Amino acid sequence: MSSAARPLVLGTLRACGLMGLWRRRHRDSVAVLMLHGVMDTRDDPAWTPLRDRVSRRVLERYLETLSRHFRFVPWSEAAEMITGRRPPRPHSLVLTFDDGYRNNLTHALPVLRRFSAPMTVFVPTGKIERRSLFAFDRLDYALQGIPGGEVTLQVDGFRHTLRLEPRAALVESFSRLRSALKDRLGADLEYAPLVGALVAQCEERAGRSLEALKETDDWSALLSWEDVAALAREPDVEIGSHSVDHTRLGLADLDTARRELRESKAELERRTGRPCRHLAYPNGNWSPAVARIAREEGYASALGTEEGLNPVGHEPMAMRRIGVPLEVGSTELLAFASGLSDAISALKARAFGGRPERAIRAGAGPA
Repeated sequence: MSSAARPLVLGTLRACGLMGLWRRRHRDSVAVLMLHGVMDTRDDPAWTPLRDRVSRRVLERYLETLSRHFRFVPWSEAAEMITGRRPPRPHSLVLTFDDGYRNNLTHALPVLRRFSAPMTVFVPTGKIERRSLFAFDRLDYALQGIPGGEVTLQVDGFRHTLRLEPRAALVESFSRLRSALKDRLGADLEYAPLVGALVAQCEERAGRSLEALKETDDWSALLSWEDVAALAREPDVEIGSHSVDHTRLGLADLDTARRELRESKAELERRTGRPCRHLAYPNGNWSPAVARIAREEGYASALGTEEGLNPVGHEPMAMRRIGVPLEVGSTELLAFASGLSDAISALKARAFGGRPERAIRAGAGPA
């Protein structure tokens, strides 16, 4: 379904009652929405990232719509519904936030409070401990400071040319660079140095680094341990693991995966005084072996990035989520949150071949 045709098609389905029929049929399945940073351009005029975030204004509008059609529940409760330990509550919806951005506390939480909407924040413990910004945020900031119309980055056999002007071209070039790097084979222990070398190269050419702003920049700053503890004290906030180093666990060796899962869980429990029972796989990357290790280390559930709803009886270590669209109307939002939009895309792909279409979402994980 093209982006232009989507609102018309979904509006027709809603008007003739088919969207309502779909929702009733899947009322006992749990929808889990995935977000990352929440930030408004007007709040920080110093710079604007190339990757859009959901703004507080849009988040508030979304929650207003969703609150009329769904019941907001915490992930721990939803996971028990899916695994049969708790009776299902029709039309349950969960809000999750990956990566541990500080704006989850400063920008997202006040909006969620107004709607009594629980949130689960998945935290990469090592990055918080080291105060280590995500490499792609640093790369984003540096690229915008490089003069000229084009730049070619080259390191260890990897070569990529980006158009720097106009901004729309840079946005597209940056998106292609991220995809090229994420598609590169190898575990994070091999991949991270490559991205780090590209960041250093760009920062040298730009003559500036986001590291200089990392504790004051609302776009990219991570939660502190004090922030994590404050979130954990909130009655409607749960803290889960996002590994230690935001490692793509399915590409790491199993000893590394076990260490990442064990150490992040232990550190979160020490810092919050609460059990850590839930995990979100960084970048949605996992394997059956990683899922088995997660169970052995005491996790009750793990969330990936595969689109779709979670019916009762779904595999707890391979839970699905739905990426929140950047800015859509109420009908499209309900179609996404109910799983209908994804089902239509999958049906079209099966009928005509190719991969299911995905609408633009609010920032996939930063890598």
